[in-house]
Amino acid sequence: ADVAICDLEGRPARRLPFTLARLFGEADLVYAGTNAANLASLAACRLMLRPPPVVISEHTPPAAYLGDAKMRPLRAMLMRWLYPGAAALAVPVPEIGAELCRLLDLPTLPVVAVPNPLVGEAAPASPPIAAAEGDPVFVECPESSGFKLRPDDLERAITPRTKWLILNSPSNPTGAAYSWDEMKALTDVLVKHPHVWVMTDDMYEHLVYDGFRFCTPAQVEPRLMDRTLTMNGVSKAYAMTGWRIGYAAGPTALINAIAKIQSQSTTHACSIAQAASVEALNGPQDFIAERGAIFAQRRDLVVGLLNDIPGITCKTPEGAFYVYPSCAGTLGKKTPEGKVIASDGDFVTLLLESEGVAVVQGEAFGLSPYFRISYATSNEALTEACKRIKRFCESLR
Repeated sequence: ADVAICDLEGRPARRLPFTLARLFGEADLVYAGTNAANLASLAACRLMLRPPPVVISEHTPPAAYLGDAKMRPLRAMLMRWLYPGAAALAVPVPEIGAELCRLLDLPTLPVVAVPNPLVGEAAPASPPIAAAEGDPVFVECPESSGFKLRPDDLERAITPRTKWLILNSPSNPTGAAYSWDEMKALTDVLVKHPHVWVMTDDMYEHLVYDGFRFCTPAQVEPRLMDRTLTMNGVSKAYAMTGWRIGYAAGPTALINAIAKIQSQSTTHACSIAQAASVEALNGPQDFIAERGAIFAQRRDLVVGLLNDIPGITCKTPEGAFYVYPSCAGTLGKKTPEGKVIASDGDFVTLLLESEGVAVVQGEAFGLSPYFRISYATSNEALTEACKRIKRFCESLR
């Protein structure tokens, strides 16, 4: 949506705050699979503490009916960060992919190239793509390639029927993020195929560590601007998951088409949530580095603890707040009760039954044998979760 909130002519990028999500406990359960934020939103607090009325537009109170995509302050703010000629649209978060996928309903069956593993609208079970009669082609991104799409694999996946490439960086569930050179290698392939559009999910752009420089396709290769839909939102960067505001930016014709569909479904994103988003985008941005350092420390803690567990190996991700460890070393083994671990689904189920640790199996994201852990919680909770995972793995025979 904001093309990484960066200036495509080389001027300094504006940075936004980080998201905090939760890894919580209920009774003796340690849940390590969440991607929902639990930090009280600073933007929402600022909105609620402001003296009324909150002025959204010249004559519109925040709870008024706005018509389709008519929240002008939010749209104008987003468009200030966009490349020239782009249009912006604010939509409820779950609908971004769905609105786009409805547009894929073309006379000839479109093919959508999807790097695997991936979560959300483009995950292996993708109702929006299926509803649009699209044909998702999943391109495996193995650990040996850093869980990233390789240019040669992208080239092989593209056919005359390919309509879209869906790209998520940093990635949920792996945390993998594309460097400038890696992204350039992919955009070089896409430039050769003018019939292929790009939908980029930049929701985790502010969650990168160790000096990693985030980039997005339209930034790296301006020639792709007229066929790129860039998506983002306030859910992760501002811990505003419940406010349900995402935004998308791209060619005006595409945004107008999406707006037409939205106008006949939900009409517009919640006006009050849009007002909160304006507060988030206009508010202080000075806690990014502090939170980034905390996330990096938690990531390193979890990766170190997991790599000390027999049968588990874990790569250090570049971003997001997930790790995607392999449980390949546990396959074929049995629990003390004689139950066999034949898949990552078996691993996470038996781990939950034995130790009360809830993680998400890799098969849900399209790449096995792995599981996902969120490290957006306290060091104490993460240490306890990894302690239980280690005890479980040491009990296998």
